[in-house]
Amino acid sequence: MLFSLMTCLLLQGGGVDLFVSPTGTERAQGTAKDPLALQAAIQRLRELRRGGLDRTIRIRLAPGDYFLSGGLVLDRDCSGTKQGPSILQGKGARLLGAIPLPLSWIHKERGLSVIDLSKARLSPSTRGALTLRPRGMGRPARPVAAELLDPLGPMRRARWPDQGFVHFRRVLDPGSVPRNRMRDTPASRRETGPPRGGVFAFAHPRLAQWAKERQAWAFGFWHWDWADELLPIARIDPEAGTIHLGLPHRYGLRKGGAFYLVNLLSELDRPGEFYIDPEGQKLFFLPRTESKGPLLLSLLAEPLIRIRGGRDIHIEGLRLEAVRGDALCIEGGRRNRVLSCLIQNTGLSGIKIQGEENLVQDCLLENIGASGIELAGGDRATLRPGANAVIGCEIRRFGRLFRSYQPAIRLHDVGQIVRNNLLHHGPHSALIFDGNEHRIEKNEIHHVLLETGDCGAIYTGRDWTLHGTLIRWNFIHDLPGTSRRWQNGVYLDDMASGIRVEGNVFFRCNSGMLVGGGRDNIVAYNLFIDSKLGIRFDQRGVKWMAGKLKDPRTSTLHRRLRAVPIDREPWKSRYPSLQRYLSDRMGKPVGSKVLGNLFFGTRLGTIADPKTVEVRGNLVKKGRPGILEERSGRGPRFKVPSFAPEGVDGFPPIPLSEIGRGEVGGK
Repeated sequence: MLFSLMTCLLLQGGGVDLFVSPTGTERAQGTAKDPLALQAAIQRLRELRRGGLDRTIRIRLAPGDYFLSGGLVLDRDCSGTKQGPSILQGKGARLLGAIPLPLSWIHKERGLSVIDLSKARLSPSTRGALTLRPRGMGRPARPVAAELLDPLGPMRRARWPDQGFVHFRRVLDPGSVPRNRMRDTPASRRETGPPRGGVFAFAHPRLAQWAKERQAWAFGFWHWDWADELLPIARIDPEAGTIHLGLPHRYGLRKGGAFYLVNLLSELDRPGEFYIDPEGQKLFFLPRTESKGPLLLSLLAEPLIRIRGGRDIHIEGLRLEAVRGDALCIEGGRRNRVLSCLIQNTGLSGIKIQGEENLVQDCLLENIGASGIELAGGDRATLRPGANAVIGCEIRRFGRLFRSYQPAIRLHDVGQIVRNNLLHHGPHSALIFDGNEHRIEKNEIHHVLLETGDCGAIYTGRDWTLHGTLIRWNFIHDLPGTSRRWQNGVYLDDMASGIRVEGNVFFRCNSGMLVGGGRDNIVAYNLFIDSKLGIRFDQRGVKWMAGKLKDPRTSTLHRRLRAVPIDREPWKSRYPSLQRYLSDRMGKPVGSKVLGNLFFGTRLGTIADPKTVEVRGNLVKKGRPGILEERSGRGPRFKVPSFAPEGVDGFPPIPLSEIGRGEVGGK
């Protein structure tokens, strides 16, 4: 039967189409008139591949909503070939990790809209998704608690204050410090006692009201403004004016920490807020007046699509939405493609890729709970590139729930490519990388670092072995901030070394670049316009950080240096200077250069050790070069195709017209 069915489905071009619809069935033929269910179509694909068919196979999803109670898994047996890929495609098809909540279930209680979730007949394990869990820096990224969504996107849990943060001024007990249990902490400071939540004073008229809440939590930047955490509240004492946290923050509490209270039924007072009572299985909310349409409750914890060891599998034109975890994961895959997809409203990341030669192109990701796209692959020991790529994508409103160190794009290992993307509106960095020989070029980045400090729109740090990455021809603009909080366009933190930053345009940035004392860093031929500060290049390796380099047993830099074979090929020939880091002026920025940079309406900045760092050919000019124009409500754009200043020898032209997402197709 399989072979006769395959004959019926063969296309004129020699491939196979399997048709799917939301109302398809498992025993259908898979034709346009008799479509399959989605899971059945994937099994049919698997059978065709096992049967030896090496031509293109397309699973064509009809428009509509596909509510998934379990994720789709495409394994090795679903693999296509370079000439005959396996394709999952469907314009107008939405894959949802949620259940619909009929409007007929809504009733009113004390002015609130209420849904009895017992009508959804959730299993005991699924009911666990209704309860909040701790999350934040230093904690494993687990699927978040269920969220309520309307057509405008995720609604938010009831909180106080309604916007922004408040600060506590007095810490009664900082709590234990989990960070001081790590192996890079000197033995004299290492913590061993039981964990203990912190206590802080916060006098407010509503404390008595909040003390009655059964499921109160608090989110905050409790110590540093780059380390967020959501923690349960153990007790609120109205008489003493104190709030007691149920778990310790990673760094302990510090005076001036910023926080807000969340998951408070008594604070459900604004349209777009909700509260879930997990014990009573009740959902309370205030609908948004401008939103008309169905409600969804995200429940699925696993990825909507997982490619496990598959090759030449294409995901095209789908919408992946409303999941508590990641939307799409590629694990050990090769030459897979994610093309022209919309991914939104996730609890964790949008796309995670581990493999080689995988591509994400022309996709839009928005309202992402954690990082937008993560790429890993290749081999650091041999410097074999992963060659995974993100090209022509827009990623916006990322880090929605995890507010620090969850960038639009994260790179690991060797040789990933990030080109012609638009990354904007996030609380922390747009791009974070580790590893070697990545290419980060022709991207536009703006309005990031909106909640955090001591950070960079493009960031890496604390590793001597990061050699070979090129950050070139990016347009980084409109980064608000203050000198006190150190928001930077590019930040090479804590002795990060061996990186080249060349031909980038920094416009209206709080600070263009901060180089944290690393070696063999090249900052050349960049353009800084109307920014508060151009470059700071410090020498922390012989100043405040010197003590962290002394003991190889606890030093993170030493440990990471030992982790790669710097005395063997290809490292020995490609990066020979690494072998001298411990013997030649350790801690000083040896081999670094700041060359030929131009500063318009911007102070050059400071080079702390100009005797060690080569500083040459940098020019500070008045006014602004005539390369930019403002568009009402749409931000700046380049009005000339390239820029090469007159009278500056050796300045390579910056290909302005090729920067940004528009060069790829402007979808």
